[in-house]
Amino acid sequence: MYWDSGADVYLDICKLAVMSNIEIDKAKREYDVDMVRELADIKANCGKEKPMFFKMITTENGYKLNPNQEYRRFNTPMDWLQKAINGKRLAKPAPPDMKFSDIVVSGESDPKSCRRVKNIVRCAEKAYNKKCRLYADYDSKSKDEKKETWLAVNELKADLKKEVVLKSESDMRLLLKKIEDIPRGVGNMLLDIIFSDSSNLKYLVNDPDRTRLALVGDDKNAEVALLGCHGFCKK
Repeated sequence: MYWDSGADVYLDICKLAVMSNIEIDKAKREYDVDMVRELADIKANCGKEKPMFFKMITTENGYKLNPNQEYRRFNTPMDWLQKAINGKRLAKPAPPDMKFSDIVVSGESDPKSCRRVKNIVRCAEKAYNKKCRLYADYDSKSKDEKKETWLAVNELKADLKKEVVLKSESDMRLLLKKIEDIPRGVGNMLLDIIFSDSSNLKYLVNDPDRTRLALVGDDKNAEVALLGCHGFCKK
């Protein structure tokens, strides 16, 4: 049993069970419970170690790992399941022959582009982190609060778009080549801004002559996938 290691663990489990019910029925209660403080107290009792599957979830969602956080496998059903799945997992498929950077048009580089692109990526990282904070506890927000969050995120994207000032073709090429080296969420925000102008598709190529991006299909609405999650239609 989990509480064989001590009464404190059992009490923490009881607290979490009660807190779960409080959170679900919060709208029906007249008194307030500081859930953040209660969770912080429980986390303090748990030490630095977290289950190994927390590490997997963090990295697969594009977040950076906390260097001060330790992970290990616990004797829990979730870790048993993950171990069993990994044991049955097929060999990893061979990596694709073409990376995203391979379909960016080649050309001369301007030394000044490096500094400008670094600044754009830095702004995008800050915007993405703020976006994540805005969407925290989104499901528990009221309809009006969700609307406020949506408006704030759109304003955030508009502000970032003003920061994405590409003064030359060299800037555009360098930024596109860096997309695959930055966290997925940050890269997606930049791709949304860059390709909101469909004329920028000219900077991507995948045909032998390296002249322009070949959109898939004959239909005018045919799409091309970028990084597996972006679709752009023929015009």
